[in-house]
Amino acid sequence: MNTNQRYHGLDGLRAFAMLTGILVHASIPYWSDLGRISFFWPADQSQSGILWILFTVIHSWRMPLFFILAGFFAQLFMTRHNLWGFLINRLHRIVAPLILFGAITAFLLPIIWSYGFTGQFSISGFLGFPDSPGFLGHLWFLYYLCIFYVVMSLAHGLMLIMPFKIPFIRTIGKGIYSPIPVILIILVMTSLIAIHIFGKGESKWVWPINYPDLAYHGLFFLFGVGLYRRSEFITTIKTVWVFSLYLLLAAWCSIVQITSTIALTNPKSNEEGELLGLVIATSSSCATVLFSIGLIGLFERTLQHHIRIIRWLSDSSYWIYIMHLPVVALTTFYLFRYELAPELKFLISCAITTAIGLITYKYLIRYTPVGWLLNGR
Repeated sequence: MNTNQRYHGLDGLRAFAMLTGILVHASIPYWSDLGRISFFWPADQSQSGILWILFTVIHSWRMPLFFILAGFFAQLFMTRHNLWGFLINRLHRIVAPLILFGAITAFLLPIIWSYGFTGQFSISGFLGFPDSPGFLGHLWFLYYLCIFYVVMSLAHGLMLIMPFKIPFIRTIGKGIYSPIPVILIILVMTSLIAIHIFGKGESKWVWPINYPDLAYHGLFFLFGVGLYRRSEFITTIKTVWVFSLYLLLAAWCSIVQITSTIALTNPKSNEEGELLGLVIATSSSCATVLFSIGLIGLFERTLQHHIRIIRWLSDSSYWIYIMHLPVVALTTFYLFRYELAPELKFLISCAITTAIGLITYKYLIRYTPVGWLLNGR
């Protein structure tokens, strides 16, 4: 592995995944009633099955891909620097933004959600989401990363003090980083089943920690850490026919997942319900893995050189990720009063949030202490 190599494709992919957060959160009010989650995410009177499908497809790979890339770049930084440098870097790029913007999120989200439910701004009411990350809101991703970085640092420090080898590690690695990712799919599916049996869904409280959910995302982070040492695997998956096949199969799995989820709303028997549940778990696991690997291959293939605008978007994406949820939520909730097609409201919300994110980054963030905090000097 070339330690000085610049991964332009993965930089661009990380930005793309962050920016799709706007699409994900802007779509929710327009299907939350259909999906029976309007008790914690305010719903527009007009609902859209199309936007639910869009959410389902993106949601299947977005956060797993985030954690793969986070693990990859964490290992890259650790290799190029040292443990102490890694800890300092994560403190100012992850921990400090989590504390700073977590406090702002804790203040803003209850007010905005009160507006979404009642049409009035109020500081009373619940703090964050009843079945989600509490005061952290969408910043739960940073909270999980802090936990993974601590575990990674302890493991690295332990190996420096007492070097040891894990038996069969190369054999296991070959199986996991195989062009036919059956083992990875099985691990993901097992994790999803564990969440269903032992966890609390997608809840991400600060405490008590939803350990099955943490382990699920930790699986992708660990995959990303190991991916850094698998240059031959990256070379394989960025072959055009390979990543094209991954993405086509992933799209087919998403179709199976979506049709099975619709059928599960009215199963003819308990047996059919159990079978549909198994089909959903299998197809969603396949879609998650195949989309994630396929997108890595696609972006590494198409973005092999420095492109100024892509680099700028990559730099701005962290800020947009942090600020987008309050803005997109407030915009979608405000549009409740207008009788427009939900898809049009969705596009308006996305456009406004993206514009605010890019403008504020350029003029208020990029060359300020906040910009240095997020992206370094």
